[in-house]
Amino acid sequence: MQQYGENPVSRQQVVSCVGERYLSGVVGCLRASEIKNYSVWGHLMRHLILIPILVISFGLFGRQSRAQFPNAHELPPEGWTGPVFELSQDYPTSLPSPEEYPWNDIDFKTEPGDYLDAVLGYVVAGNTAVDWRIQDNAVRKWYHAPWMHWGPRGREFIHGLTQERTSRPHELAPTQDSRFQNWAVGFYNALGGYTIGQVWNDPDNPDATNALFPVGTVTAKLLFTAATVDEVPFLENAFEWEANVKKNLSTSEREPRMMKLLQIDVAIRDSRADDTTGWVFGTFVYSNDHSGNNGFEKMRPVGLQWGNDPTATPASVAGTPLVETWLNPNVTLQHYGYAGRMNGPVDNPISSCLSCHATAQIPTSSPMTFPSSASETERLRWFRNVPAGEPFDTGAISTDYSLQIAFGILNQKQSKNADFAALANALEQAQVANNIAASSKRVLELEKNREQFDEPMIIDGQKYFPVSRGD
Repeated sequence: MQQYGENPVSRQQVVSCVGERYLSGVVGCLRASEIKNYSVWGHLMRHLILIPILVISFGLFGRQSRAQFPNAHELPPEGWTGPVFELSQDYPTSLPSPEEYPWNDIDFKTEPGDYLDAVLGYVVAGNTAVDWRIQDNAVRKWYHAPWMHWGPRGREFIHGLTQERTSRPHELAPTQDSRFQNWAVGFYNALGGYTIGQVWNDPDNPDATNALFPVGTVTAKLLFTAATVDEVPFLENAFEWEANVKKNLSTSEREPRMMKLLQIDVAIRDSRADDTTGWVFGTFVYSNDHSGNNGFEKMRPVGLQWGNDPTATPASVAGTPLVETWLNPNVTLQHYGYAGRMNGPVDNPISSCLSCHATAQIPTSSPMTFPSSASETERLRWFRNVPAGEPFDTGAISTDYSLQIAFGILNQKQSKNADFAALANALEQAQVANNIAASSKRVLELEKNREQFDEPMIIDGQKYFPVSRGD
């Protein structure tokens, strides 16, 4: 290494610095003490031709210089000419004004179908024209939550999908005999993007106390499945995306393949639901039999939920309708949530949309679903009406029904944890070496450690359950 004045800066430091993708750039990565004379800048200029190549490779060119979080779990392969996901992270720095939402004059309790249709129209508007590059939406910008790239289920590089719960045989259709992987991407409107930006204002030290979403926040998620039309016939003609997903369910190796849009989830911070949770959750399922010109128009509302029906058990609801859930009588799924609560086809039958998200907090000191050993009374703890902004567990910090914020913070903590970092590094080394057997073994070890439902992880002296719906 050559010496330049008092502060030596090697080419390796510059390369390493650019490789720290969660920072805003080369200068931000170098310590101030390393750039206090012009000779350092001279050294940087000597490698100017190297820096743009590295910056492009590591995805640092966001829409503005504020970009500081990684885009995806992996880089595109050499020669890739298809789409490449870019994290929408130009978060508003001041609180946006609420919009005139088309559902404001619709009572979600008495007109749930119309309410959901209005929300879906709001979510789709402008996004299909840009193939869901949400930062390029000419109608309204949307934003992603950061730190969903980390780990074996992290964001793939084509469309930013993360791995969701696996669908078991017969969960999607009576003719389904195989298990199928599902992947999804979620995003928030400007009010939600502002909140995410406040949480992650310091990229190295996220502040969960800022996770309090204003009324009018909307979040949505597109869920894609690897299920085939042969086994799930209603998926015929569904909207498709190519995504870099796992080759199969027993390996960490990924490959591009076509995935079908199966489900869309929405959540709205609506003050009219403040007497229960403050949130209205809804879900849609694709059906080729439904009228429409494309996969989004053929989405049918499954149901809407603004409360958890806290006392409902499988025995108590027999023949009795739930009062804080609406299920579309014209749509029939293979399964719903626990005791008939609203859930989508990909979701866990022992939970519900609101129940899962109510556990969003730091630390994640309770699992997302009740343990298999829980009694009926103990299970109902997961179906309380937790008010917006209040934690599921006393002493925790709520992330206000946002599992993506909780998941991102947990991911960052795990990445800094020595045991997890070592395991993840071993996995990456096995992948780099193209050692399929070793790679598969490592990813199973990593996922086993990440997804134990009854035994929490200890990170920084606190208990953390994995943010996972369970396979």
